[in-house]
Amino acid sequence: MKAAPATYEDGVEDYKVLKALKVPTFRDPKTQAFWSFDGSNFWSYDDPVSIATKMTYIKQNKLGGAMFWSIDGDDGTLVSAIYSGLK
Repeated sequence: MKAAPATYEDGVEDYKVLKALKVPTFRDPKTQAFWSFDGSNFWSYDDPVSIATKMTYIKQNKLGGAMFWSIDGDDGTLVSAIYSGLK
């Protein structure tokens, strides 16, 4: 199996691009992990709901904060979910 084609590098895509795809999405009911699969390409990524779950975990366990890999792939939605979840 090969990595899904992407804008910059196969297998790595911006949230704003993934969010705009018109493909089926799925969520694990226990972990709130989020993914999409169109029959050929699988993408696993965070969305506002999965981020909210992670922020709750951080607060409940009195951890020092959160980090993210790259802000330029966001459309503001994910940073807002982090901010809302930690305030």
